[in-house]
Amino acid sequence: MHHCECNWQELHDDVKQSFGFDVVEAKQLQSSDDKKAFEILKNTCAKVNGQFEVGLLWRNTDTALPESYSTAVKRTNCLKGKITKEPELYDKIEAQIQNLLQKWYAVQLTEAEINATNGRVWYLPIFITLDPNKPSKLKLV
Repeated sequence: MHHCECNWQELHDDVKQSFGFDVVEAKQLQSSDDKKAFEILKNTCAKVNGQFEVGLLWRNTDTALPESYSTAVKRTNCLKGKITKEPELYDKIEAQIQNLLQKWYAVQLTEAEINATNGRVWYLPIFITLDPNKPSKLKLV
């Protein structure tokens, strides 16, 4: 037979407290980058011509793009040289560009867009690749 002066009520209360079912609220954890991205989405999301456009989620909006004009001019001059040697390339390149414009993968800039200076300009140099196994197929890169 067990004889002690145990305080069963205190033990009962401790166990009950450890299994407490208090409601815990979920917290919204967002980093500063998440908050900035949400603000950009909130301020720039718009429906244009039936499609949505949103601003780019740059980490830093003051990012300076490297100078690309000289590279674009050099590649264009190389492309002109290839076209001079093989005039049929011009028609193939023109067809590729029209395909990109038709599918809205690229858009032709207006004079106002060309002359606008917003401080961030990137000239995309293009060139072509030819697959020796598919001599009639041209890729515009």
